[in-house]
Amino acid sequence: MEWYKDGMYPVWHLSGEEFSPKELIHNFPNLILGRTHEKTYIYKKGPRKGQEYGYGSTVLVVDDRIMYKLDWLLDFIL
Repeated sequence: MEWYKDGMYPVWHLSGEEFSPKELIHNFPNLILGRTHEKTYIYKKGPRKGQEYGYGSTVLVVDDRIMYKLDWLLDFIL
């Protein structure tokens, strides 16, 4: 992942109680997702160890091969 021309890298953080990263990748198989978990995943450490997350979340990462990353991301969101 390379930094964008103005010192940032465009990503989109998605989360919600009814959100499923598996469903997103099923509908858009060419997306690159990072830091993904489903609402039914179990915490493995910390004070909530053994409990379900209760919400799904992921980070949509723009492919390095795309030249105008921010434009692509905004078009995808719209």
